[in-house]
Amino acid sequence: VFFSNELVDALPVRSVEFIEVWRERCVIQDSSGALTWSSVKITDDELGDALQELALPPIANYRTEVHLAARRWMNGAAGFLRRGYLVTIDYGYPASLYYASFRKEGTLTCYRNHQASRDVLAAPGESDITAHVNFTALARKGEEAGWTTLGLVDQARFLTGIVERESDAIRAEDVRAFQTLTHPEHLGARFQALVQGKDAPPDLAGLRFARAGQLD
Repeated sequence: VFFSNELVDALPVRSVEFIEVWRERCVIQDSSGALTWSSVKITDDELGDALQELALPPIANYRTEVHLAARRWMNGAAGFLRRGYLVTIDYGYPASLYYASFRKEGTLTCYRNHQASRDVLAAPGESDITAHVNFTALARKGEEAGWTTLGLVDQARFLTGIVERESDAIRAEDVRAFQTLTHPEHLGARFQALVQGKDAPPDLAGLRFARAGQLD
């Protein structure tokens, strides 16, 4: 089993925006030495091809992220095992929600002293910069490497399925932690579990409550 938890959201992303055409947002220094954004023509073929595949909404001033590094990571992880499971837990969305027309500012966020901010350039080196995961792109990359997507399910259903299958899987002293991990207003709905398999049984307890079409 190749298991990761909150790994993919920390990988670098490419930031893009639509201004008549798609352009890449790059970081530069202004005359005072401060970091700021600059919109430039896309010259990277890999990024250009990804934008065509994703079919993003051409809305003026729409900003979002493209996860090229995450795709490369999945390709490496998928090639690491000859059989077994890839279990990827993180916060994110399928592509249809990630690139929905209402999500005009993307998901790029930073955290400093437990406070969230969208100004990711404000305190370089002092903030954790993160972006939500595009689970559709991640799953497709695993499938290209010969893996079968067994399911995408939110963390609440994933953990509940395991506990209901194994009556002794949770101890009394761990009930509060379990409730936090599965509560829909805490971590239960925000985190997703992507499970892919290769030459391995598809009947897994954590996918008992998975619903079809979650990657559409």
